[in-house]
Amino acid sequence: MKEPIMNIATFLTRDLRVRIHEKVARIDQRSLDGEPWREIDQSELPVSTQWLESPIRTSPLKVALLAYERENPGDTALRDALRA
Repeated sequence: MKEPIMNIATFLTRDLRVRIHEKVARIDQRSLDGEPWREIDQSELPVSTQWLESPIRTSPLKVALLAYERENPGDTALRDALRA
């Protein structure tokens, strides 16, 4: 019998991490001095196009998305994963 494949995607910034698994995005945070990651929020996926295009930082997920795109110019992988 085949084992189920766990489909997990992880996106990192210096102090934020987004883990996507089974249509849920979990947002973790740590301080820059190396403390362990701690979960601060989670969001159901997919997010709406309106949410993605809004400049308003309405959630930890939006803050993490903007930080990821700022630290990785031109990389749309997290944005694409949030739509899926």
